[in-house]
Amino acid sequence: MDRLFAREETRALFAGLVSHSSAALSSMMTSAFGVLFGAAAHANGWPVVRGGSQQLVNQLVESLVQRGAASKRGSRWSRWRRPTCLRDG
Repeated sequence: MDRLFAREETRALFAGLVSHSSAALSSMMTSAFGVLFGAAAHANGWPVVRGGSQQLVNQLVESLVQRGAASKRGSRWSRWRRPTCLRDG
């Protein structure tokens, strides 16, 4: 495996792919997810948000607000006030 991930750029790319999994980074399932995610991106193209990454943030905030969350624009979130789970399930 070391020869497949010899370059720092390769390790960084794979780390980014596997970090999208909700499993622990040390889990075997996480690496499987990274391989699957990378293969799908190569087969179908790497996803890029139209309008830039700010559009993704805007849509996520809108989705949370529709579910009852409060949105205060122009402020930074330094920490959560209480334990919060943004994942469904």
